[in-house]
Amino acid sequence: MAAIKLWNTADSERWYLVRTKQQKETLVQYKLAELVSRTFLPRMRTRSARNGSLVGSVTPLFPCYLFALFDLESTLYKVLHTTGVAGVVCAGSTPSEVDVAIIEEISARGEDGIIEVPRRTFSAGDRVRLTDGPMEGFAGIFEHYRSGSKRVALLLNVVGASMKVVVPATIIAAAAAD
Repeated sequence: MAAIKLWNTADSERWYLVRTKQQKETLVQYKLAELVSRTFLPRMRTRSARNGSLVGSVTPLFPCYLFALFDLESTLYKVLHTTGVAGVVCAGSTPSEVDVAIIEEISARGEDGIIEVPRRTFSAGDRVRLTDGPMEGFAGIFEHYRSGSKRVALLLNVVGASMKVVVPATIIAAAAAD
């Protein structure tokens, strides 16, 4: 229960997903700190090849997005006109609230907003299963990595038909052999 008090500070404030311009997440977080109650920019540790060697870095978990807690009626205009903001994620023309449980779940997966992504790699043809999301429990065949190692393409057999899906690499695990 203490986590809910941490995330919700006023009855009229809700969490929203703010879309940023490319590579402006940190700038927007800094600028919004003056306008909103809280921001949350989940990040992940990555390793990439630079000059022939693997270099570790911390990058946004959701590139071009961060979460912000604010009162929609009094603060939306200011948020939308903040340097680096491209918009707020909407359903139609209405900004979509993000359930506090989602914020808590993401923050619980790491320390100081840094999520640890498993280092397990897969090869084409490996049997995998989805461990989270709306297709949790479905088994499929690993096809390839997309966007470096952040997202993966899988072949799923659903209701007798094969379909290709792209999901975050963090929600797949090796499937047990039949």
